[in-house]
Amino acid sequence: APTNEENPDAVQDYIEAKRLASRTLYAEQNEAFAAAHFDQEDILYLSQYSPLVLVNVTLDEVYDLTRYDEVSYLDHYQSGAELQLTSASRADYVRDTKNYKGGGIKVGILDGHITNSAGLPSSITVKPENVYNYEDCMHAKRVAKVIMTMAPNATYYAAYAGNYITNIEWLLSQGVNVINISAELGNYTLNTISFITTWLDHIAFNHDVHLVLSAGNYGSAGVNSSSMAFNAIT
Repeated sequence: APTNEENPDAVQDYIEAKRLASRTLYAEQNEAFAAAHFDQEDILYLSQYSPLVLVNVTLDEVYDLTRYDEVSYLDHYQSGAELQLTSASRADYVRDTKNYKGGGIKVGILDGHITNSAGLPSSITVKPENVYNYEDCMHAKRVAKVIMTMAPNATYYAAYAGNYITNIEWLLSQGVNVINISAELGNYTLNTISFITTWLDHIAFNHDVHLVLSAGNYGSAGVNSSSMAFNAIT
């Protein structure tokens, strides 16, 4: 691409030519996808500069769309409800169609206390903690059940998030390939790189483990510090 100092007109021409090429490509792809999957009267808008298609569909049709490789993500608005994000990870599709069910994979779950594994599949090992008078954390059990439903053949290890450094290292000692952390770690600051962030980055990079972190419950205010790690999925 030419530089602005060399020839400003050429730079603008380059930008416009690039946009025109993108417009042609996106228009063709969006029109083809829309024609293949929607009735004309349900198509609200086809972007010419991005892979964006706006359509009027039912909630069941929204979930059906998650099965298509062309779909990266979905936002849906239900009449009378707030705009919300619909997962397009297609984990159920991978499980049911590709038959990837987690066999040979060890998954760590760092969350609230699970004092016993009652109600969970037998493939989970819960790290014993020297704590008393704690009831089972329903959040932790529900998170575990969701993950175990998606990958029923994996082996699972659960540990308490309150002792996160010790317990993440315990999970590593169990040989886990993935650690799901649906909890905030540390001092609950937002949008900052902290010791926790860099530590998690080091763990992920140096120990070949995939970290899956929750963003927090702050909406548009931002992401909690522990989920700012560059080498994690948030």
